[in-house]
Amino acid sequence: MKAVWAVISSAILLVMPISAASKPHVVAFGKWTTINLQADDDTAAQNVKMRALLVDAKARVFPVGPAHDITDHTFAIHKYSV
Repeated sequence: MKAVWAVISSAILLVMPISAASKPHVVAFGKWTTINLQADDDTAAQNVKMRALLVDAKARVFPVGPAHDITDHTFAIHKYSV
């Protein structure tokens, strides 16, 4: 009985990592949007073009400027932080 239990538990433990494989994410850019950006002091406002970086159809960050292709599957962006 212990041998049967050991075989069943071993089979379950070996199959679990296969079922938990990660799925690939879909990354895309949204459309360009021009916003009016002004600092807290009384400086003049600046127009800044940004667009959303969408990961699995959810906006994650709002990069400023164009994407720089590094390889076919890798790119770099400048993330705007307040």
